[in-house]
Amino acid sequence: MIQIDSIRARVFVSAAAAVFAFAATSAQATPTPLYATQDPTVPSSFTLDFGDEFGPRTANITTTNYTLEIDSPAGEAAFVDYFQTVEPLILPGGFSTGDITVRVVPGSSSGVYDGITGEFSTSEFYEVSFTGDLSMFGLESPVYLPSTSQGQINYLSPHAGTISMAWSGQGVLMDPSDPDNQLVFTYTCAVNTTFIPEPASLALLAAGGLALLRRRR
Repeated sequence: MIQIDSIRARVFVSAAAAVFAFAATSAQATPTPLYATQDPTVPSSFTLDFGDEFGPRTANITTTNYTLEIDSPAGEAAFVDYFQTVEPLILPGGFSTGDITVRVVPGSSSGVYDGITGEFSTSEFYEVSFTGDLSMFGLESPVYLPSTSQGQINYLSPHAGTISMAWSGQGVLMDPSDPDNQLVFTYTCAVNTTFIPEPASLALLAAGGLALLRRRR
């Protein structure tokens, strides 16, 4: 009887361990949302560069709030939501964009994440709205810009830190001084944010952040 009870005990312990292991694996596989807000100590900017003829035009970013979802086991990253406000840009010819608002088109973002280095790369569509009259450039608000982002998550503690990133791409505008030609431009949005996760995400993020901190040391 003692031997049978011992066998039953070992079976119970093994089954319990399997259940906990499965639960831990399932928990680790859950994507972790990082709720980021603009870092007031580091400048963020939006730039349109028209090349040699008209050069770059830069405006300050005033507000940034986004949710970046990372999944370290799967190696995935995506922006769940993104909201940003930018000061007016002065385009060639002295035309102002007026105040600019930027959002990520819901469901358009996908990418990769390296849980060892903290680096991520995504592709998405940005919806850019403006209050100025840009009809002379053939633009109506909003416009949709396909972009790619490159970013770095830096853990300052096991569950909080900073994110530096830039999303960029290329586009064309109608030249108001010569409607038969187009103005080719590149755009770059350099954004610096801080993040502190919601309590439900702390345990998962702490494990990943602590591991990353240890690797860097």
